[in-house]
Amino acid sequence: MLGVKAKLKIEDLIRSQNIAEELDKPLLSKIAIEVIRGYDLDEDSRTEWTSQNEESVKVAKQVMERKTYPWPDSANVKYPLIAQSSLQFASRAYPELVKGSKVVQGKVTGSDPEGLKKARADRISDHMSYQLIEQMSEWEEEFDKLLHALPVLGCVFRKTFYDPVLQRNRSDLCLPNDVVVNNDTTRDLDSCRRITHKISLYRNEITERERVGLFLEGSVESIEEDTGEDKPHDFLEQHCWMDLDGDNYDEPYVVTVNRFNQRVFRIVSRFDQKSVQMIQEGPNKGMVERIDPVQYFTKYSFIPDFEGKFYDYGFGRLLFAINEAVNTTINELLDAGALANLQSGFVSKQFGRQKNDIIRLEAG
Repeated sequence: MLGVKAKLKIEDLIRSQNIAEELDKPLLSKIAIEVIRGYDLDEDSRTEWTSQNEESVKVAKQVMERKTYPWPDSANVKYPLIAQSSLQFASRAYPELVKGSKVVQGKVTGSDPEGLKKARADRISDHMSYQLIEQMSEWEEEFDKLLHALPVLGCVFRKTFYDPVLQRNRSDLCLPNDVVVNNDTTRDLDSCRRITHKISLYRNEITERERVGLFLEGSVESIEEDTGEDKPHDFLEQHCWMDLDGDNYDEPYVVTVNRFNQRVFRIVSRFDQKSVQMIQEGPNKGMVERIDPVQYFTKYSFIPDFEGKFYDYGFGRLLFAINEAVNTTINELLDAGALANLQSGFVSKQFGRQKNDIIRLEAG
């Protein structure tokens, strides 16, 4: 394939810690442009959903905005209808899903007269529960956050992967604003052509990845002029498909691109040897038949979109109009009471007002 320093085989792609090291700069530039183009296309497809969700979150968070009508600083009460619904959902769901230290439950399928399957299932569930509660220190707190965010936003994501820097498994909560998928797709995550995760890394985190070989050499120098050292740098981590071995079949990869300088920092395969199915017979024997990608993301849905689109509904959208109506009613009653309490009168001739005097009457 043009732009590849040496012809890469499937085995080479699987073993490589950073495939970008084997690609020429023109090809890397082309890949970066394609990643950003795909991201912009997917972001545009969900503009309406994003704007509606932003307004819903404002109402849920009871963001106070100064009012000027019917007079400056008039009543501006925010009733916590959406927030209360979110709290009620989380308080009921959490104890049902996290029962002490027993988070994972095994299921026995088929006959098990001697209880061997049950014993194995118990061992697996104990080990995985230990991983989630003890090893993955972020899991429990972020699961609580997930249950509060899900009913407001409509959908949230979990990103589960092995972190070579921390040398352990991780499971990060990802809000829908940071996970970009084309909203017009009716497929699930496993079938999506692109999944883009917007991530922010500080200079020190980029240095760590460069030193262990996850990022290309010179990555730190390339972002020096982006932002200050104490500010995070924006990256696009796109889970996509490309043909890097020149067999006219796209393979699944994870491509990390810096948004500021449009440079590829890392490319790693999103499949292993077990994921590759080869044709065993016929004229195409030895060619790739299918590759099943390793999925990093898990989607949690609240209420599916009524038109079958990818991003779902939450209380933030379903209760938005009702919450606004409640806010308006309460504020109008308070304003009416304020007017009734600030009654004014009239000025008679005996007041002795001079010709150029100015009389200002307050509300009411």
